[in-house]
Amino acid sequence: MLVHAPFERWRDRYVVHSPSEYADNFVNVLIGANALANSELRIDGVAVPEVSFTAVGTTGWRWAQLPLAGGQDHVIETVGGNTFPFGAYVYGFGGQESYGYPAGL
Repeated sequence: MLVHAPFERWRDRYVVHSPSEYADNFVNVLIGANALANSELRIDGVAVPEVSFTAVGTTGWRWAQLPLAGGQDHVIETVGGNTFPFGAYVYGFGGQESYGYPAGL
Protein backbone atom coordinates (compact mmCIF):
# COMPACT_ATOMS: atom_id res chain seq x y z
CA MET A 1 0.00 0.00 0.00
CA LEU A 2 1.23 3.51 -0.83
CA VAL A 3 0.30 6.88 0.57
CA HIS A 4 -1.48 8.96 -2.06
CA ALA A 5 0.10 12.37 -2.64
CA PRO A 6 -2.50 15.16 -2.83
CA PHE A 7 -2.88 16.87 -6.20
CA GLU A 8 -1.54 20.12 -4.71
CA ARG A 9 1.80 18.36 -4.14
CA TRP A 10 2.19 17.08 -7.69
CA ARG A 11 5.06 18.44 -9.77
CA ASP A 12 5.99 18.62 -13.45
CA ARG A 13 9.42 17.04 -12.79
CA TYR A 14 10.67 14.37 -10.40
CA VAL A 15 14.01 12.70 -9.77
CA VAL A 16 13.40 9.21 -8.37
CA HIS A 17 15.57 6.22 -7.51
CA SER A 18 14.92 2.56 -8.25
CA PRO A 19 17.16 0.26 -6.18
CA SER A 20 19.21 -2.50 -7.79
CA GLU A 21 18.23 -5.04 -5.10
CA TYR A 22 14.79 -5.59 -6.66
CA ALA A 23 14.13 -7.62 -9.79
CA ASP A 24 11.24 -5.47 -11.03
CA ASN A 25 10.94 -1.69 -10.70
CA PHE A 26 8.09 0.49 -11.97
CA VAL A 27 6.60 3.93 -11.89
CA ASN A 28 2.86 4.46 -12.14
CA VAL A 29 1.98 7.86 -13.57
CA LEU A 30 -1.38 9.60 -13.22
CA ILE A 31 -1.81 12.62 -15.52
CA GLY A 32 -4.64 14.64 -17.00
CA ALA A 33 -5.64 13.82 -20.58
CA ASN A 34 -5.34 17.53 -21.45
CA ALA A 35 -1.73 17.47 -20.23
CA LEU A 36 -0.88 14.62 -22.60
CA ALA A 37 -2.51 16.52 -25.46
CA ASN A 38 -0.40 19.63 -24.77
CA SER A 39 2.91 18.25 -23.55
CA GLU A 40 4.99 15.10 -23.55
CA LEU A 41 5.94 12.86 -20.64
CA ARG A 42 9.58 11.76 -20.66
CA ILE A 43 11.61 9.38 -18.57
CA ASP A 44 15.34 10.05 -18.73
CA GLY A 45 14.80 12.15 -21.85
CA VAL A 46 12.88 9.44 -23.73
CA ALA A 47 9.28 10.20 -24.67
CA VAL A 48 6.62 7.85 -23.33
CA PRO A 49 4.21 7.06 -26.20
CA GLU A 50 0.69 8.30 -25.55
CA VAL A 51 -0.60 4.79 -26.33
CA SER A 52 1.08 3.64 -23.10
CA PHE A 53 -1.62 5.46 -21.13
CA THR A 54 -5.07 4.13 -20.27
CA ALA A 55 -8.12 6.29 -19.55
CA VAL A 56 -9.47 6.20 -16.01
CA GLY A 57 -13.12 5.84 -16.97
CA THR A 58 -14.57 9.18 -18.01
CA THR A 59 -12.68 11.21 -15.37
CA GLY A 60 -10.32 12.99 -17.77
CA TRP A 61 -7.32 11.27 -16.17
CA ARG A 62 -4.96 8.74 -17.74
CA TRP A 63 -2.50 6.35 -16.11
CA ALA A 64 0.43 4.16 -17.13
CA GLN A 65 2.62 1.54 -15.49
CA LEU A 66 6.15 2.03 -16.82
CA PRO A 67 9.25 -0.09 -16.11
CA LEU A 68 12.36 1.46 -14.56
CA ALA A 69 15.91 0.09 -14.69
CA GLY A 70 17.17 -0.80 -11.22
CA GLY A 71 20.11 0.86 -9.51
CA GLN A 72 19.60 4.25 -11.14
CA ASP A 73 18.20 7.69 -10.60
CA HIS A 74 15.54 8.65 -13.15
CA VAL A 75 14.17 12.00 -14.29
CA ILE A 76 10.44 11.91 -15.02
CA GLU A 77 9.02 15.14 -16.46
CA THR A 78 6.54 16.82 -18.75
CA VAL A 79 8.08 18.89 -21.53
CA GLY A 80 6.77 20.85 -24.48
CA GLY A 81 4.89 24.09 -24.95
CA ASN A 82 3.40 23.71 -21.49
CA THR A 83 4.39 21.64 -18.49
CA PHE A 84 1.77 20.01 -16.30
CA PRO A 85 1.88 18.47 -12.83
CA PHE A 86 1.33 14.74 -12.55
CA GLY A 87 1.42 12.08 -9.86
CA ALA A 88 4.16 9.45 -9.85
CA TYR A 89 4.44 6.37 -7.65
CA VAL A 90 7.64 4.31 -7.68
CA TYR A 91 7.67 0.69 -6.52
CA GLY A 92 9.36 -2.64 -7.01
CA PHE A 93 9.36 -6.30 -6.09
CA GLY A 94 12.04 -8.74 -4.99
CA GLY A 95 11.95 -12.40 -4.02
CA GLN A 96 10.79 -11.79 -0.45
CA GLU A 97 10.12 -8.07 -0.21
CA SER A 98 8.95 -4.96 -1.96
CA TYR A 99 9.15 -1.18 -1.71
CA GLY A 100 7.06 1.77 -2.81
CA TYR A 101 6.83 5.53 -2.38
CA PRO A 102 5.07 8.53 -3.89
CA ALA A 103 7.57 10.61 -5.87
CA GLY A 104 8.30 14.05 -4.53
CA LEU A 105 7.45 13.42 -0.89
